[in-house]
Amino acid sequence: MHDSPYVREASLVKKRPLSAYYIHMNHEDVRRHIAPFPLFQGISLRELTPALIRGRLTWMAGKGLSGHRINHVLLGMRVAVRYAVMREELDQDPFRNIERLRKLRKRRGYSPLMKSPGS
Repeated sequence: MHDSPYVREASLVKKRPLSAYYIHMNHEDVRRHIAPFPLFQGISLRELTPALIRGRLTWMAGKGLSGHRINHVLLGMRVAVRYAVMREELDQDPFRNIERLRKLRKRRGYSPLMKSPGS
């Protein structure tokens, strides 16, 4: 079993164990999309602010991540933060005013820059 208090609580108390795949994918999101962000390096969870989170959104979008992917990465962060708030390790949830990003569907063969045949 994993050593994380969140994972142990989900399994032993809530009787809803997390899959190894879920744990692995969240770990990979942290490694690839959260840890490299310069403003997140060397800070604790208590130092996380809405301004830092919004900066992170801009940074990920600038790296070319889709709204869908960014929302997925933020969900992993939200779970950790809300768990800390629930355990009263944090006084406030820095995600309280952070909205999910709009997901734009990519259409095949269509670009907003393309002109219609009659124009």
